Amino acid sequence: MMVSVLSTETAAGKRTLPPSWPVWAATAAYPLWWALGLTTVIYPLLAVVLALRLLYMRRLKLPPGWLFWAMFLLVVVASIVMLDVDAPGTATQSGIGPYGAYALRFLDYLCFTLLLLYVGNHSEQTLPLRSVIAAFSSLAASVGLLGLAGTLLPTFSFRTPASYVLPEVLVGDGAARLAQVQDILGEGAAPRPSAPFDYTNTWGEVLSMAMVWLVVYAVVFRARRKSIGLVLGLSIIPTIASLNRGMWIGIVLTIAYVAVRLAMRLRLALAVSIVALIAVAGGVLAISPAGELIEARLESGHSDQIRENLANDSLRLANESPILGFGSTRRTQGSYESIAIGPSASCSQCGERVIGSTGQLWLLLVAQGWLGTILYFTFFAYALWTFRRDHSPAGIAASAVILLSIYYSYFYSAIGTPLAMAMLAVAMLWRSAQERSLAAEQMSTNDGEKSGLKP
Repeated sequence: MMVSVLSTETAAGKRTLPPSWPVWAATAAYPLWWALGLTTVIYPLLAVVLALRLLYMRRLKLPPGWLFWAMFLLVVVASIVMLDVDAPGTATQSGIGPYGAYALRFLDYLCFTLLLLYVGNHSEQTLPLRSVIAAFSSLAASVGLLGLAGTLLPTFSFRTPASYVLPEVLVGDGAARLAQVQDILGEGAAPRPSAPFDYTNTWGEVLSMAMVWLVVYAVVFRARRKSIGLVLGLSIIPTIASLNRGMWIGIVLTIAYVAVRLAMRLRLALAVSIVALIAVAGGVLAISPAGELIEARLESGHSDQIRENLANDSLRLANESPILGFGSTRRTQGSYESIAIGPSASCSQCGERVIGSTGQLWLLLVAQGWLGTILYFTFFAYALWTFRRDHSPAGIAASAVILLSIYYSYFYSAIGTPLAMAMLAVAMLWRSAQERSLAAEQMSTNDGEKSGLKP
């Protein structure tokens, strides 16, 4: 029976959603949730659905390194007791705001945990690998094209339908924007694509991760190569316009990693071809007007000093509460120039910088201390080590995405779609290992039967 991405047919003739639909809801459908204004609530809602579906599975398998992640979740749960504790050297917080932020973050962690278990407990017959990769590829195409739209129409925005129904705490000002307009190079405001996310950094993080799968989809399944080539070409424009240094470096690191993995498998011709192609592309960019823009951005430390100060504060707070952290982010007392400087009607961004807002690493240090931080990264490192012998195109892509997630944690938050992609990468590696083990067992059984060892 053919399994469709959109629906499948039961024996009774009724059309139902296929098992892959939660993966599509978490990834490919994200631009739809953005347009509707549901990005804040979609993952918590998906967590409920996934929990119900997992309850119907007779026996749940757990991935390698599961204990590290389970202990991390326990630290997150326990850290709620620290929300009312005043962190030394930070502004006093009050109200339900910190609890709301903590709850949404925890529900995201829970959702992606359930998504990992859901995908890992399905087989290739029930949830094909191609469908998962297709979901990632669809996300890559939509994020890339929305980025292009944000570059061309940076001031375009619209009010989302959910803003008419949901409270302000969940939808903010209710506007969906295509881009952030910021002065990064000191030469006036410039558009930086962000849709379907709130921030350009998240846009670049997700696009670079998803593009890995778009390439795999074209190479492995030999499908829609012209369309994929067009999307990749058009995505170069917003990638450069984003002025996203972290993303640029991430793309280079990904290409280098893939080339090394191919060389290790003695695919030297392909590895050299990739390096040569990138060298030519880099040379073309260098002599084009885009080269000057890239050089100017690499030399511009727009927010480097602020990031360094906040990183130091994150380390300081982690040392103050190394076991549980402080449950969530905290704010500085005033600015780094004076404790008297704070937000005002004329300058909402002045003072009280958010400690833990400049990357997943720093968020974890503040919110869950050293213990939670170590457990979080150990889980992903353990997955990389356990599945290091998966040299399939999907295996290399999945490990590249996990490495990107670890690299980006120094600069960007992983909460939301970036973490969903990292967890799904772990699920795909785990699923592939199970499929190989099952195939080996079946081969061994068949060989035994042929040799007369079994009745």
